Amino acid sequence: SAALTNSVACNNILSLSAQSSWGSRVIGGFKNGAADHYIVEIAQTYGGQGRLFDYAQYQEYSADVLAKATLKPNPAQDSFVWVLGVPLSPTTTENIVYIISVENDGAYLYMYYSRK
Repeated sequence: SAALTNSVACNNILSLSAQSSWGSRVIGGFKNGAADHYIVEIAQTYGGQGRLFDYAQYQEYSADVLAKATLKPNPAQDSFVWVLGVPLSPTTTENIVYIISVENDGAYLYMYYSRK
């Protein structure tokens, strides 16, 4: 099971700054159904729902927000991508964006750090 600690309440921040962000594929190859478990755990931890994109919506989001990122999710065409942004504190412009992508070879959790 997944456990996350030291969280803050948040709203859905979906933006990344091209000038000051980095990304990492943290966990990969979830078994069938495990992606849903991680989505629920992360959403409950941070008190946000995130946003679920279908393949076409994600491609548009990726072209706009992740255009300069070196490491990006590569979802399967018939899958979904889930995104949740979390501010590091109530007074900061820094945030972490969690992305769970169901790809051809499994599901992956990506984390991006951004300063606006």
